Amino acid sequence: MIFWPLRLVVRTSGSHPGNGGSIPPGVTNTNTSQRAVFVLALNSGRESKGVGPTGPSRGREPSQPQRGHLVTEIYRDRLPVRSPFTKINLVLAYLNMLRNKIVLETKKLTKIYRKGKQNEVKALDRVNFKLEKGEFVALVGPSGSGKSTFMHLVGLLQRPTSGKILIGGKDVTAISKKFYPKIRARKIGFVFQGFNLIATLSALENVMLAGQYAGLPSKEARSRARKILTDLGLEGRMGHRPNELSGGQEQRVAIARALINNPEIILADEPTGELDSKNSNEIVKLLKGLSQKGQTILIVTHNLEVARKADKIIKMQDGKMI
Repeated sequence: MIFWPLRLVVRTSGSHPGNGGSIPPGVTNTNTSQRAVFVLALNSGRESKGVGPTGPSRGREPSQPQRGHLVTEIYRDRLPVRSPFTKINLVLAYLNMLRNKIVLETKKLTKIYRKGKQNEVKALDRVNFKLEKGEFVALVGPSGSGKSTFMHLVGLLQRPTSGKILIGGKDVTAISKKFYPKIRARKIGFVFQGFNLIATLSALENVMLAGQYAGLPSKEARSRARKILTDLGLEGRMGHRPNELSGGQEQRVAIARALINNPEIILADEPTGELDSKNSNEIVKLLKGLSQKGQTILIVTHNLEVARKADKIIKMQDGKMI
């Protein structure tokens, strides 16, 4: 069983039952609020009797929970509390926890390019970085600051000299490079400055191809592609080839292609670099909307107007985040 420590503010109108009318030890009562630490057990079935943060309660045997449900008892100082917490409270807390989980993390990430024994370029220098689910983060900095190198590493297009990259909590630097294409296809969506659409394929076929490459059956890939393109306002352009689309429409197709496999993260490298101001604003608005729906997005941009619309701006200089 997995226990996740969570923290909630609980509204209460009276004293705590089962403790002589007093608040349990260690729980702070401020006006109408109690703050209690509780444990959410995943993959469990029946209510877990006597299982708390410090282990089984005195005189009670813990039950063996079944998979597929949530524990509905709360424990504080060995005292089970059933009200006002319910399964709904726990589900909401669990969803909130998922929303804030770390999607991408780097630990002391370093990349050194060696151009001979006496010529080394440290493009990245022990970079620590975290990106949470649903965040929209802009990476800015001058040329040579390490932005592109960082994107290439977290996009699994290159391997670091040292350090770790974790995607969804899994250390991908410990995995053989031969598995990187499959991870990229299923976990990462790419949006490039130059769109990189296949000229001989229609918008629909360009998006479908990314799904098929990741292992989706043709019928499902087509269904997903049609839905995403419709959501992005391209319902009437699905049969058009790239040379029949505007720059803004091409980038929308590229974003649809990035979304088809429900990636953990979208990496966008100068996504507005070849667009006019009107189309740039539309693409940034689109990315912002995707983020608000829970999609995690990291963009590299030189455009400060674009960067300011992100949730967070991170500056890079000399291979470090500052």
